[in-house]
Amino acid sequence: MILEIESVKPQGIIFNDDFNIHEENDIVEIDRISYAAGVKDTNKVIKVDEIYLYYVNIDSEQGIDYRVYTDTPSLQLMFNLCANFLFAMEKGTTPDINFQFNQHNIICFPRLNSYSSWAPGNNQEYIEIILPLAFFRKYIPLQKVFNHFHSQLEREQIATLSQYNMPVTPAMRNILQEIIHNQRTGSYKKMLIEARIIELLMLQLEQYEMLSQNPVCTGLRKSEIDRMHEAKDIILHNLTNPCSLIDLAHQIGTNEFNLKKSFKKVFGTTVFGYLNQVKMEEARKLLLSQEHNVNQVAAMMGYNDATNFSAAFKKHFGILPSKLR
Repeated sequence: MILEIESVKPQGIIFNDDFNIHEENDIVEIDRISYAAGVKDTNKVIKVDEIYLYYVNIDSEQGIDYRVYTDTPSLQLMFNLCANFLFAMEKGTTPDINFQFNQHNIICFPRLNSYSSWAPGNNQEYIEIILPLAFFRKYIPLQKVFNHFHSQLEREQIATLSQYNMPVTPAMRNILQEIIHNQRTGSYKKMLIEARIIELLMLQLEQYEMLSQNPVCTGLRKSEIDRMHEAKDIILHNLTNPCSLIDLAHQIGTNEFNLKKSFKKVFGTTVFGYLNQVKMEEARKLLLSQEHNVNQVAAMMGYNDATNFSAAFKKHFGILPSKLR
């Protein structure tokens, strides 16, 4: 498989201009930092046989457009850890997919260009794992819930596993961080990456099956699911001053009972659980900026006690905030 990644606007963000010359190697890892017109792009590309993984961390004062091309049909495991971007295929092929904070999905596409348009922002993180279809077919379950995806795979058609992007769980985050920061070398590094990708794929498929087969979730009307996404957007835009459940329910035109029940079925967590996920990610970004200490970030996230904040942070990320730097 040949992978090409380039920035269309602004030009000059380099991913892998020399990446494909390493085809003979079992595992290749390239790290880069690129600067272009108000953009700092820190990226890593890892190749393990026919598996590609790329990680980006972007600080940008303007929007960015990327193009991704593969020469063979493939599958993308997409994890938006902290960004806001639109993913699109070639015009007229399939609807655009809007990836927001803490969302993931699996997309199958034939050999064609795909594009992503990023909004301006700092500490935007995204990880994508590109698999050959043969690898994925080896592990995708045969349960009925995957039949439609199976049929599209066999026809090599553009397809998304889930109609709605699913929430990235702490377990998924931990696996992704382990892959990116893996310090092993040679065959052991290759074994760990392959094992973790299989585990990650299992968590994605397992979550999709759970959300799809839940009778309450499948019984929701599209308008109700859209309301829950509206509620999620309100949460994201009011982190420092979150509204009550009653107020949130009234803003989206429902009641508190339906909000709590439907939100959990759509996103796999409660309203306050989702709010906590977002706040922990915001806390991580603030700590990584090194402009605030742990006590200050704890206060900014609404914690009166830094010890309680540290405990919540470790539970979410598996590491104390004081060790993050």
